[in-house]
Amino acid sequence: MEVLSYNGYMDKIIIIAFDSLLIGLMLTTLIIKKNREHFLPQKMLCSLFFLCASVYCMMEGKSFDRFLYLFPGFLLCFFGDAFLGLYNRNWNKKTFLMGVLLFLLGHIAFIIAAYREIGFMIVDPVFPVLALIYACYIMKKKEMTMGRLKPYCLLYTFFVALMFTKNLEMLILMPSIRTTLLAVGALLFLISDYLILYLYFVKKRRWATHGINLATYYYGVLCMVLSLLY
Repeated sequence: MEVLSYNGYMDKIIIIAFDSLLIGLMLTTLIIKKNREHFLPQKMLCSLFFLCASVYCMMEGKSFDRFLYLFPGFLLCFFGDAFLGLYNRNWNKKTFLMGVLLFLLGHIAFIIAAYREIGFMIVDPVFPVLALIYACYIMKKKEMTMGRLKPYCLLYTFFVALMFTKNLEMLILMPSIRTTLLAVGALLFLISDYLILYLYFVKKRRWATHGINLATYYYGVLCMVLSLLY
């Protein structure tokens, strides 16, 4: 029985270990300046891995119906990640906006997946509205440089907060390993997106913020991918 139990966890251990290795290698391209030219390829390798891992987890967990709703979100995040990676090279605002738009659509896809399992609840808008109020407060700080992007940031804030709300509701109403992974993944997404404010909209950018932003994002995606095993 112990051997069977160990083997049952092997696929999860391998996925987490390999993903952690890729994330670690990517973060070294931020820490070591001479390696920063490899940042984008390494970043896309991380994104490609979670797409492949999602297919594997779907097949192992026999969760094809849930995969159909989550995979479009993973795919949109993959392309959003590519555009934001390019933005770190060319600093073109159109590239940045395309990346944000793709991530926004990805979040909406995850929200649709959540609404499929648990319908609308009267409390759904509460946290998103609070998040908007807090975002408006943050944006008024002197070090922030939003400019004309403020409306887009507020729209993005609403949907990422709603994504977290729905996944938390699923955890509360349908507690399981799967809904725990989804809720933790949505929380990490929320933290990662919050850090974007201090990554792209401040006068002085800190590379440490970039590293934490990327780590929380990729581990957030990983949690959502692993949910397909259950």
